[in-house]
Amino acid sequence: MSTAARILAVSDSFDAMTADRSERAALSTEAAVDELHANAGTQFDAAVVDAFLSVLKGLDDSPGDDHAIPDGGAAVVEA
Repeated sequence: MSTAARILAVSDSFDAMTADRSERAALSTEAAVDELHANAGTQFDAAVVDAFLSVLKGLDDSPGDDHAIPDGGAAVVEA
């Protein structure tokens, strides 16, 4: 599997877990992070999960509200 596909697998899964769906409510960011940790090295490339979570943490720690992670939602990044 290509590196791009591994990155997309993690980011798409995080987005799916933290978005409301017709069949279920969104998971909290913390629950989605726990799920990524639980499946790192099996379902997901462990190095990609680590990198994704580092970026996610960096967004959460950023000053100001431009890149804050909403409660129970995915990171919002303004282009």
